[in-house]
Amino acid sequence: MSGLLNSVAGFSALQQKDYASAQKYLRPAVEADPNNVENVYPLALSYLTATPSDDVNGLFFIARAANLVSDPAGKASIIKFGHSRYVKYHGTEQGWDDLLAQTKTTPLLLPIRPIAPMFPPRNSSISVVTDSCLDEFARVGTWFSIVGSQEVTAWSWSGPASHPNPARCRDTSRNGCAQT
Repeated sequence: MSGLLNSVAGFSALQQKDYASAQKYLRPAVEADPNNVENVYPLALSYLTATPSDDVNGLFFIARAANLVSDPAGKASIIKFGHSRYVKYHGTEQGWDDLLAQTKTTPLLLPIRPIAPMFPPRNSSISVVTDSCLDEFARVGTWFSIVGSQEVTAWSWSGPASHPNPARCRDTSRNGCAQT
């Protein structure tokens, strides 16, 4: 009976956009019946739509919900939403299929966090160093370090003394390197 009451209270709180209360009531409902998608999916939404979001719990339960839904269209929709949130949080889709596989047999999130955030943090931007750029710097021997949030800087550590320090890789969209 308490599982049903928690489910109703949690869903009502979610409709009111009271995400903390929704999590408070839906989590025990999911623990009481971890195979009930009508509780698992709203719990995932309460984690993912809160401010700030709890991406680790939200991604786990959205993947779990995708495994519990029997309707193919609903399953595809949940997987699409979960995948986009996973990429936003993690930075790549690497590991998404593993999370889907894990949640088929694991009804509740284990204390070990299975989802690593992307690095660098999602609000920073850095230039991508291409292979040709790495090849260019490898001829003189370099050491790369991320500086700030704008560019990758390389310091010469074994090149000729005439090389300026630091050397900066730019124009990576054209696979070119320039030293400044």
